[in-house]
Amino acid sequence: MGAGTPQLHNLSAQRGISDAKACQILATLEIARRFASLQPEERAIIRLPQDVANLLMVEMSLLQQEHLRVVLLDTKNHVLGIPEVSRGNVNSAVVRAAEVFRDAVKQTCPPSSSSTTTPRATPPPAPRTST
Repeated sequence: MGAGTPQLHNLSAQRGISDAKACQILATLEIARRFASLQPEERAIIRLPQDVANLLMVEMSLLQQEHLRVVLLDTKNHVLGIPEVSRGNVNSAVVRAAEVFRDAVKQTCPPSSSSTTTPRATPPPAPRTST
């Protein structure tokens, strides 16, 4: 499991989370991790901002500090990857614009989506705008 993934003893130490529920949460995170490694033809297609929220919300809502991730898409909006761009402290992440686009430029991706989380609140995705 990755550095940002909670451990069984940490989850079950939380009030209201039994060992069985902690195992279910960890299993869900493992499924999400495996999903991220699927072949391109098996990957999610992003059509709406809500699709990005659905893809990231479960895992990112469990993070203990601010993380900034970028969803890399191909020209048909298949998810190519979700690299972490920055990891901040409890409520902020300092990042330069160049860092946000670095992985997309390296993989020659069209404009992509970015997502950040604040541990105390997860706002709904912004409405889609046309450019």
